Amino acid sequence: MQDYDLKDFKSYLMFERGLSENTVDGYMRDLRAFYDYIDYDIKKFDLAHLDTYFSELKDDGYKVTSIRRKIVSLRQYNEFLSRTKGMKDVMSQYELPKTEKKLPQVLSLEEIVKVINHIDDTTPVGKRNKSMMLLLVSTGMRISELVHLEINDINHSVSNVRVIGKGNKERLIPLDQETFHYVYNYMQNERSFFDKKNSLWLFMMNDGRRMTRENFYNILQKLVLEAGVRDHFTPHMLRHTFATTLLENHCDLRSIQVMLGHQDISTTTIYTHVTHKQIMDDYNKFHPGNAKRKL
Repeated sequence: MQDYDLKDFKSYLMFERGLSENTVDGYMRDLRAFYDYIDYDIKKFDLAHLDTYFSELKDDGYKVTSIRRKIVSLRQYNEFLSRTKGMKDVMSQYELPKTEKKLPQVLSLEEIVKVINHIDDTTPVGKRNKSMMLLLVSTGMRISELVHLEINDINHSVSNVRVIGKGNKERLIPLDQETFHYVYNYMQNERSFFDKKNSLWLFMMNDGRRMTRENFYNILQKLVLEAGVRDHFTPHMLRHTFATTLLENHCDLRSIQVMLGHQDISTTTIYTHVTHKQIMDDYNKFHPGNAKRKL
C-alpha cells in the first residue's frame, strides 16, 4: 500500500464530499482492516482476495450491517483509485447483502423523566448533565452534534438551537420554553465553572476540554444505573423516542425529517413502522374479539 493513496482519499472524503469526521474515520478503519488482511499489497486488491475476505468476515460472525459498511468503504475507495490512479474497478461487481431493517428502540417518557429527575442539579456538574439531557430529549439531535454545540448556537431571541449535522449541514431546531430557560440559565451561571480556557464550547468536561461522546455516554450510563432504569439505555434511543413521540402526536413527517437532519425522508419513515407496531400491539391486547379469545 502507498500511504498517500489513503491520505488523498481521506482528503477527498473530507473536503470534496464534505463527510463528517466520524464517517471518514469509519472509512479509514475499514480500509486499514482490509489492507492488513492483504498484507498491505495493493496488487492483492482483486476479486479472489475480496471473495475470501468477505467470506471470512461472515464466518467470523460479523453482522450483515458491518459487512455492508465495509463493502461500501471499499467500493468508494476502489472508485476513487480508478479515477485518480487508473486502478481496475473490481468492487462494482459486489452487491450489498440484504438486511432486515430493525425497528428503532424507544424509551417510555416515564423512564426518561425518572433519569432526568435523578440528576442532582444543585451542582455545576448536575446542571450541565441535566442541560445535555434536556437538549437531547427536546431536539432529537445526535450525541455527536450535542458535544459540538457552541454557546452562539443557542438563539436567545427565537428560542432555537443551531445544529451542524452530517456533511456540515446546518439546521435549526425549536426549543420548548422549559428547556430553553434551563439551558440559558446554565450558560449564564454554571458553565463558567468548566470554562478554563475561554472557549466557545457549550458543554465541557471538568478539566475544561470539550465534552466527548464517550464521556457523555459514561455519564448517561451512571445516571441510568443509579436511577434504576433498564440496562440498555443509549443516547440514540433518546433520538428515536423524540421522533416517535412527535409522530404519535400527529407531527408532519417532513417536519420530523428536518429536525432530525435526515437527508432522505425514507430514513424518517422507519418511525411510522414503530407507531404501527404499537397500534397492532394495542389492537391485539385490547380489541374485544381478541379479549374473548383469551377467555
